[in-house]
Amino acid sequence: MCPIFANEGLPTVPDGFMPRAVEMARAAGGVVIADEVQAGYCRTGRWWGYEVAGFEPDIVVTGKPMGAGLPLAGTTASRELVETFRRTGYFNTFASSPLQGAVGKAVIDIIEEEGLRHNVKRVGARLIEGLKQMQPDCPVMGDVRGHGLFVGVDLVEDPVTKAPDREAAADIVNALKDRVSWPAAPARSATSSSCVRRSS
Repeated sequence: MCPIFANEGLPTVPDGFMPRAVEMARAAGGVVIADEVQAGYCRTGRWWGYEVAGFEPDIVVTGKPMGAGLPLAGTTASRELVETFRRTGYFNTFASSPLQGAVGKAVIDIIEEEGLRHNVKRVGARLIEGLKQMQPDCPVMGDVRGHGLFVGVDLVEDPVTKAPDREAAADIVNALKDRVSWPAAPARSATSSSCVRRSS
């Protein structure tokens, strides 16, 4: 699961909910897999989305930001889990090259050397605060929420009822896509189609 529920519109998850859900999954014999493809690599102002959500997963999967455009993904788990998996006899030809290793290391080096995690926290807080200051003069803005530069804004038909305005969200996303080049273009959340979200 994505620890910040990015595709679900970045909902505000109550404190303690995720650690309790993880505890319940493990008690039932499950493992907890954090999908950090969107939330990882400091986009939230923390290295990993699971840090924001307040739990420690058994397995972490990463992808797109890890290679900064070069196809690269990774899976991290405890030695115990990895050794258990190896005993199953599973085989796969997936492997990386020295180029991918160098790119992955360079991404981490740049994040650390340029202080990007701190910058994401600082700029994200200013962005969220600025959007919240706009709300009184912009009745179509419902809830504004996010972590770092992963920000969502609900668009509503009415500021009192907060009925979602999916059409307005689609119009804004499409208009911005025409003005902003990839990968900076925003998107609508998959399950909350009235929420316009943007990540770094």
